[in-house]
Amino acid sequence: MARMRKSSVKLLIAIVFYFCFLLLGAAIFLRIERPKEERAQHALKMTYQEFLAEHKQCVAAYELDDFIKTISDAGDRGIKESLYDEVKYLPSWDFGQAIFFAATTLTTIGYGHVSKLSNWGKVFCIIYVLIGIPYTLILLTAILERLGHVSNKLLKWVNNRYGNRYTPFKIRLIHLGSMVFLLVLFFFVIPSLVFAAIEPFWNFLDSFYYCFISFTTIGYGDYVPGEARGQKLRAIYKIAVTIFLLVGLLFMALLLTIAYEIPQLNLSHMLMEGSDDDSSERSTLNPNSMNETEPKYVRHVDEVESPTNQSPFKDDIRQLHP
Repeated sequence: MARMRKSSVKLLIAIVFYFCFLLLGAAIFLRIERPKEERAQHALKMTYQEFLAEHKQCVAAYELDDFIKTISDAGDRGIKESLYDEVKYLPSWDFGQAIFFAATTLTTIGYGHVSKLSNWGKVFCIIYVLIGIPYTLILLTAILERLGHVSNKLLKWVNNRYGNRYTPFKIRLIHLGSMVFLLVLFFFVIPSLVFAAIEPFWNFLDSFYYCFISFTTIGYGDYVPGEARGQKLRAIYKIAVTIFLLVGLLFMALLLTIAYEIPQLNLSHMLMEGSDDDSSERSTLNPNSMNETEPKYVRHVDEVESPTNQSPFKDDIRQLHP
């Protein structure tokens, strides 16, 4: 118990340090990128005004093409707002956006809607990623192990309630289905309703699509929250979405781990070289293999969940098959 408490304290410290690491990265990105973005925005505005002054009557085709290319290049760097004075400029680099950028970079989602404008920003990004991505993976693994213990309690509850009616495989399927339901409800359906209400041009399908693309770390960048003109409380909104993405990625990883721990659903075991020979050899050495009345899938679960398996989801199969 004391050892568990000590490890939990270490994990808490690691989480706090991780968020400090995010804040530090966001502050450095903001300090490096914001001044150059403001200069680029000013230069683009001057180009716009000069174009209007020089071409009051008509516009030549090549001149219009050059102007469009200038606007397009600025948009590729994240400068996408209108240049009219009466429209409030929405910067691509503010503190909320910087935190959002740092988190989506370390989690490898990488929407690509904001790019680094300076050479120093690129150098710092390389160093930040080299340190941050391994640390992110280590931290997610540690948290996932704790979540695995909570998931095991749900599995044991399902087994105690339905173990006398269903096989261990069906018990695990019920457990997996329950986790799928919770994930879809709390990280897809409810957030999609919220995004559809906040984002002016998103419907429910757009929002659901955004959640799926983000949690699978594909990150196309065609839908990014908080980029609409006149977004209220944008910094807070960006930080809230960042936390949502981090927690959602954790539960997505938990779901995949639970599915992986079901031998009948573990296709990689079937495709591994020599898996058939190894399994047949273990079956011969397993005393339970002499018992013809015991279903084969029980022996399979015994083999996969041997004491050498360090997964937080390993269970005593006797608890699942009384």
